[in-house]
Amino acid sequence: MKLFSKLSTAALIILTTTAAFSSDHDDGLTTLKPLNRNLTDLYVFREDNQTGISADGKNLIFVMNSNPRSPAGLQRYFSTSAKYQFHVSEIKNVDKNKAPTGSEDHIIDFTFGAANDKGEQAISMTMTDHGIKKTLISKNAQMSFKTTNITDSMADKFNLNTGTVGGQEVTFFAGLREDPFFFDVDQFFKVRQGALGTGPKVGFRSPETAVDFTIGYNVNTIVLKIPISALTSNQDTSVFDVWEIVYSNNEKVQVERLARPAINEGLVVKNEFLNAFNMIPPSADLSPAAAPVLAEAAKLIAAFDALDGKMDHTVASVVAAFIPDVMRIDTRVSIPAGKTAYNADVSGSRGMLTGGRKLEDDVMDITLSYLVAGDATGSSVKDNVSYAGTPGNPNQGHKFLFGQATRLGTAQFPFLARPN
Repeated sequence: MKLFSKLSTAALIILTTTAAFSSDHDDGLTTLKPLNRNLTDLYVFREDNQTGISADGKNLIFVMNSNPRSPAGLQRYFSTSAKYQFHVSEIKNVDKNKAPTGSEDHIIDFTFGAANDKGEQAISMTMTDHGIKKTLISKNAQMSFKTTNITDSMADKFNLNTGTVGGQEVTFFAGLREDPFFFDVDQFFKVRQGALGTGPKVGFRSPETAVDFTIGYNVNTIVLKIPISALTSNQDTSVFDVWEIVYSNNEKVQVERLARPAINEGLVVKNEFLNAFNMIPPSADLSPAAAPVLAEAAKLIAAFDALDGKMDHTVASVVAAFIPDVMRIDTRVSIPAGKTAYNADVSGSRGMLTGGRKLEDDVMDITLSYLVAGDATGSSVKDNVSYAGTPGNPNQGHKFLFGQATRLGTAQFPFLARPN
């Protein structure tokens, strides 16, 4: 699309001249990307793989989280001058193991208005299919789409927005919920410094002492339920690449992008490179202009690989598995509740993870094990933090997902736990 052609050119110039919008924060915050434009995580899974209801197998769930470290009990809002977008590439089944192209076959776009006296924001949703833009139409002409305020969200009283787009029924929720991500990020940065030789070599803390940095925090989330058939052009397509971006309306520039966890924040150290990476589409990840970013990532990949005393894989093999940065999901694969999706389908010679991602997946153990030992099981390197937490450790443990009766049990839309 013309929009992203212009965007790519501008961002690639930034890549070669260092970023114009740098900051002092390790997560790439800039003046164009305050917290409510800062993406934290992307989750993509087949609905029945979380609900346990076979009829739900026709739907995909997309989850976009933003506004990290939102304090407990405080209302936070989506930006009124930005677009929050899911981007989807259709992948023919026979091409499942091929490199991502970053083709923008579908763009699902959310924009938000100013909050009313109830703390609710009006929402507009559009979907662009192969260049044809369609607007979501409410099933009830008298009803508008809106967010759920934190008070109602804490009581699990949701504004579930349902409408049709292109003849297909979709449902979405937008509002604050508990941040489902879990990781001992402070210890990770110490481990990373040791790997790079800029600090003492250390390991991760024990399960009894490891600290989950997201405990007590909320995120703004957009949870979308969409029929798989709305994303397929033919019967030979069951595989999709998904990523999310935030686009600044005033400056007309992409300011944030995310797909797999820990690819940009974990592998890119210099903040100007991180900001630049956030401003390009996946189709530019392997371009010559992106070479400085890839070179830095390659250095860290090699350093992590050497932590176990041997080289388990080549930098090229890791790049092939993780870059271009997209979340790939093969919707033909059944991954029931309680089973990890992220590494459930390791595919082909590229070693690509093609299972999508569910909320309780321990993606950091999987990613670190892959980087250090070439192990996609997640058992080689552990940060010793889990979604449920370690009994007796007050610095770990998230709430049950919505509708969940037991840990790793089935859950219901909009899935994320109630906010703190």
